[in-house]
Amino acid sequence: MAFPPLGGGDLIRRERLSPDTAILKLRNGPRAGTVFRLDLPRAVLGRSDPPHSTADLDLTGLEPAPGAMISRRHAEIDWADGTLSIRDLGSRNGTFVNRVKLEPPKPGDLGAKALAVGDVIRLGQLEMEVDADRSR
Repeated sequence: MAFPPLGGGDLIRRERLSPDTAILKLRNGPRAGTVFRLDLPRAVLGRSDPPHSTADLDLTGLEPAPGAMISRRHAEIDWADGTLSIRDLGSRNGTFVNRVKLEPPKPGDLGAKALAVGDVIRLGQLEMEVDADRSR
């Protein structure tokens, strides 16, 4: 999809995300570069603590500094009407997209933020970048 020229006349192209191509790539921490596929209709991001809680995208042990800053049920990513969105689930340390803190949802408000290629998500001190798998 092409957008009108900006400044120097270059065309900006925005890649369209889909469940077949969307990925999250860790930007820091002990396993920087690790990739998570975002092909589930809905996925909880957090720390697994069986039998109490299990995260769909388990970030246990991936934080760049000691001490758990990621909640067990920190955030949720879902697909709705072809759009990938994220919402904070009332986490202790917040969910940030491009350095802007998401507000926890209020009754009757989903509190979701649409995501695009290049967006940076931060949970605690862990940063992840939304990208598209170009090999598919």
